[in-house]
Amino acid sequence: MLKLMFTFWKLNIKGSFEYKTSFLIQSIWMFISDAMTLTLFYFFFLKFWKIWSMWINEYLILYTCLLFSFCSVHIFFWGYQNISKLIADWWLDSYILLPKNVLMVILLSRQALSVFWDFFFWIALFFFMKWVAFWLVIGIIFYSFFWWLVMLGFLLFFHSLWFFIWWSKEMAKLPFDLMLWPAHYPPDAFNWTFLKFVYLTVVPVTYAVFYPYKLSLSFDIWIFISLISASFIYFWFSLWFFNRWLKKYESGNIINFVQ
Repeated sequence: MLKLMFTFWKLNIKGSFEYKTSFLIQSIWMFISDAMTLTLFYFFFLKFWKIWSMWINEYLILYTCLLFSFCSVHIFFWGYQNISKLIADWWLDSYILLPKNVLMVILLSRQALSVFWDFFFWIALFFFMKWVAFWLVIGIIFYSFFWWLVMLGFLLFFHSLWFFIWWSKEMAKLPFDLMLWPAHYPPDAFNWTFLKFVYLTVVPVTYAVFYPYKLSLSFDIWIFISLISASFIYFWFSLWFFNRWLKKYESGNIINFVQ
């Protein structure tokens, strides 16, 4: 499987550099987007000093957790975005005929290489923090394995719903927005609200970003156990859900080349 991953990586890198201008524009725009978001919150903290019991340095740590989680999924498994389109347009036929695991081939078939700029931005953030410890960086990298399982599991489940609910293609962007934008705000902003329950169950933002952030600051055994449990539950359920409905998939009898 590692050989297959590196093969897809090589092909996608070659494909991306076929359109150098487009690749460069996407990369620069993603870098600017991150910078604009942090600039906005910087002025908020400059005015109020503390927002929902969070200082600017703590917010930068939260943002590094979000960026690393985002990068981990989209650099390696960006193919999840194509699942709904493959189902709706009968393109799954081509993948089913392949000897390898269908889902793994789909996930590895696309990599968002422009996200590398987000990764470089993640590294640059540590130079803007007032304090940063070596164990903080190690903690973020270690916990990333669990939180990207949560994020990937949720995104995979949502796109697998196209097996029996054919929504509009615009709806395919919804799970990404549901996971990404709430994570830009301090965790305490959702305390004593209905959204806190939502982010602990239906939309697992708490497990994907907030818990790793808290663990990076201070280790808590119960939060760590909750994170591990949630990562395997969400990811395992999404795999089971996809494979269950894949067995009931009705071919469109369309023969295409996997791209």
